[in-house]
Amino acid sequence: SKMENTTTTETNAIELVSKIPYSVLELPVSEKFSLLERIQELIEKMGLPFFEVSQRYKEPQRFYHTIEHLFEVFVLIEHCRKINYFNESERFYDLLFLIDLYHDSIYNPIAYDNERDSSELFLKDAAKSKLTEEEKNQVRLCILETKDHNPTTRLSEVFCSLDLYCLIGYPIDKLMKFEHQIFK
Repeated sequence: SKMENTTTTETNAIELVSKIPYSVLELPVSEKFSLLERIQELIEKMGLPFFEVSQRYKEPQRFYHTIEHLFEVFVLIEHCRKINYFNESERFYDLLFLIDLYHDSIYNPIAYDNERDSSELFLKDAAKSKLTEEEKNQVRLCILETKDHNPTTRLSEVFCSLDLYCLIGYPIDKLMKFEHQIFK
């Protein structure tokens, strides 16, 4: 109904994300592979390199900003896309997948400008992509805003909330493991 849609749009994204059950992340292996293939196809249709960027998440200096974190956020985005949880367009969810791929693509644990470097890598890769200038700017801004998770747009608010799911949606045993990874 119209009333429900209005409420969803006006509801704080972090509040909505906190209500996503952890079980959403427990996908069967076959579903994980098909989701990954679909996202790869989507990103490549936009004219951006999926494989090369995703491989960065396997670098040895990473303990939290890993391929597991990347994929976990993909799964959350897909769950929300399937039910249009945020009452947004299909393209909105496509951009969330793209932001997820690039938001931690550059990671040096002793640097303070990883988000800037990640956004620059995105812009370099996006130069010849099929994205509009507005979409490039939206994605770049979202990547930059993951530095302090202080979003200025709806797209950024939703992505930052999904990126922080580990702090708001994890059961206590997973939260302890996550905390251990961060402080390695």
